Amino acid sequence: MPKQIVCRFLQSKDGISSPAVIQQRATYIVEEARTRLVLLVEPEPGFFGFELRSLQEFFAGAYIAQTAHDTGQRFDRLKAIAYSEHWRNIALFCSGRIVRDYSGEAFKILEDVCRPMDRDLPDTYLHRGAWLALDIAADGIFTTNNRNLQYSTLELALTVLHTGMTDQGKSHLEAALQRLPSKDRRDILSKLLKQKLVSLPPSCLPPALERLGHFIEAKDFIRALEVLLSTNKQEYVLEALNIGFQYKVNPEWLALQLEKHWHLWIKRQTYPYLYSWELWYQNRQHTQKVLSALSLSEDQASSLMDHLLSPPYVRYVRFREGDLKLIENPRTYSEQIAVLLQCLRIINHYPPSSLASIELRPGKSLEVHQSDTGRFINRNAKTFTNTGLSATLDQLMGRSDLMPQLRACLWTLYWQTHEPTEPLVTTFLAESRAWSENQSLSKFLQMQYGLFWLLPLLALALESQMNNDQHTIALLRPYLNTSEEISFSKQVGAALQKGLDKLSHEEQLATVLCRRYTADHFPELASIAEKLGVDSNRLIKMYTTRSIYANWKLSSAVLQGIFSNIEKSIAQLQKPQILWGLILDFEWELDHEATRQGVQLLHILIERLPLQLDILQDAIILFLKLLSFDTTPLLLAPVILSYLADETHLRDMPTWQLVEAFSDIPEEHLTRLANFTTHEDAKVQQGALTLWANLLENVSKGSYPHRRQPPNLKVLSFDWRLGLSLIKDTSIAQRKKGIMLLIYSHFPISKTQYLTELRNAMAHAQDVDEIAAWTVFLGNVPVSRPEKKNWQKLLETLLDAPQSYSSRILTAAMERYTELEGVAGPEIKDEGALDLPVLAPSKRGRAGR
Repeated sequence: MPKQIVCRFLQSKDGISSPAVIQQRATYIVEEARTRLVLLVEPEPGFFGFELRSLQEFFAGAYIAQTAHDTGQRFDRLKAIAYSEHWRNIALFCSGRIVRDYSGEAFKILEDVCRPMDRDLPDTYLHRGAWLALDIAADGIFTTNNRNLQYSTLELALTVLHTGMTDQGKSHLEAALQRLPSKDRRDILSKLLKQKLVSLPPSCLPPALERLGHFIEAKDFIRALEVLLSTNKQEYVLEALNIGFQYKVNPEWLALQLEKHWHLWIKRQTYPYLYSWELWYQNRQHTQKVLSALSLSEDQASSLMDHLLSPPYVRYVRFREGDLKLIENPRTYSEQIAVLLQCLRIINHYPPSSLASIELRPGKSLEVHQSDTGRFINRNAKTFTNTGLSATLDQLMGRSDLMPQLRACLWTLYWQTHEPTEPLVTTFLAESRAWSENQSLSKFLQMQYGLFWLLPLLALALESQMNNDQHTIALLRPYLNTSEEISFSKQVGAALQKGLDKLSHEEQLATVLCRRYTADHFPELASIAEKLGVDSNRLIKMYTTRSIYANWKLSSAVLQGIFSNIEKSIAQLQKPQILWGLILDFEWELDHEATRQGVQLLHILIERLPLQLDILQDAIILFLKLLSFDTTPLLLAPVILSYLADETHLRDMPTWQLVEAFSDIPEEHLTRLANFTTHEDAKVQQGALTLWANLLENVSKGSYPHRRQPPNLKVLSFDWRLGLSLIKDTSIAQRKKGIMLLIYSHFPISKTQYLTELRNAMAHAQDVDEIAAWTVFLGNVPVSRPEKKNWQKLLETLLDAPQSYSSRILTAAMERYTELEGVAGPEIKDEGALDLPVLAPSKRGRAGR
């Protein structure tokens, strides 16, 4: 077959030579292709192709353009492949060849292909014509020959800014515009963007500014930020501030906006949405200038410091030794905030290991390994001294006029390089007495494992001081120095190992996972703890971490031991110290007897709740986990759920642990638990709504272990009427619950009345949490085949009116619309339009191997 194709080609160019000569040439060409042309391959006898994809695409594009009979066929071919991402490079090569060889037809690329593509559904919203125009402009096809067409092509490309864009689309837009020739960015793009910024609604400005800010002139950029700020809407104010930090706009102007809109961004619920301060780590000099320009009262500075000490701002970041610096003499509150940011950066870079680690290895007894405190302190001291940090730290520690949040950070750093002495400890404890009054500062100190692991006895003293436990502090004082810290570390490690060695493997696991170290099994440990005025469990908590080296399964025997330990703690009026994070990380193997014991323990926990509310988290986690094995716990659901009617109880619980406990519940059990959202008792119903809203939100966001499949929530069918009534509530919290329930409610989207109510609720969303809930809804609501067109209609109404909806809602709407439409694959829209030989399906996959 290849020889005949070559013959036909040669004959079309040479009607003079004899057939024999043509045959001879064809034979020679085929043989050369087979043996000498390395860019060609023969995957099977008689079948040739290019191995490199880029060569396949280049020659295919050129062939489509050059072999067309006329202009009409050439553009019919281009239209046929223009919709498919798979054929995108071929379309670009074809367009380039048209501009080069048929320059008079170049305008048709835009007018006959790109523009018409976006006149019909779904491309009225997907804008595949505009995206093709963007790639054509980025390739510079018109730059040399026709800059007027380049202007028109970019103008069409930027229509993608007129409504929501997917995250992938935003990245592609930025990357493509970056590829433009510099003169096009200067002469064309900047002018077009200036026009766009004036005409775009506020909801479309954030993605344009965030992604394209480096292409926009400074005065136009600031003007667009001011448009966002002038809305006085929380979402847009936060977006404007974030983008301002991102692009390092004028510090004085940015400081003024922070002061003017203080009430909108300093609230606790805005923390996850304002990441400006994280940019400190990338743009420290700019952030410091902004802070210096801020005129803050003491209360404002304190609020901002609390903000910075709260998760997720306290985190590990990339670090260089040159970052070991602190401002030497902070005079204003703003400068103190800058020092606090510097401290946090250093603290997060130097987390010491714990003094003891309990290693869990399959088939082996638990082993205790210890580290060297003195070595760590000496290493840090040397590093801090060499960089000049120690001198600055000593100077700042002498300042009594600094804010307590900053003082706490300075002390945390100080103890990483200095050994405790009596005068230092006395000063530290006296100063820390007032810290307990500040909730953010208290939580921050609890997170500073560096202090807890490096100097556990000092950490115990600090904890006692925060609780005003002077008796324990008095017992600890003689041992608050490095030599005693190291000595007690060795004693605790030895006592712990000795006690563990006496236990069976199952008992070891049950003991460690419940942190229940009784005097019966650990007498030496109890003796040490008594000397220090603390219990053994608290001592071990300070001294040890757990290291797991395999995926474990918890047998019924181990789980029964855990249940028994929890029950004993409750009987002794103690708060169980359960390591739920580890226990839920393991696979449970519950037999009938262990399940019965677990349910019995759940009864005990619930009975104790009126007197011991701090065990509510334990009760909820156990309740959810037992539901994976048995429906009996559902009999206790009304009591547990009634406690959750008070939303504050769930707010302080680690959500990821609830999600892990929830992830293995069978479909039938899930359905029965969901029924409590319509319970006749108002408190039980509210508790069920609170629990389900929390679980649905976090499962939908993927807040579950990646090694596990999320539960099949599509089997749920919440009451959509209830959800619809809740989204009209005056309480934001209630509206969020309604939104979450509507995800799995089989909402009657085909009814125009209800579709309108849904759309109106989204249009009125102002709070950032409520907006986030709607994005979760749009991204996760199940869409069946019969309902697909109705859901697409909802998404189209959102995308049609960008001025009425949040920027994030528009993004979520476009993400889902794109998903429902699907990405155009390798199929050609109209193969007949190509008028080319078509390979048999069996050979298409072999071409070009």
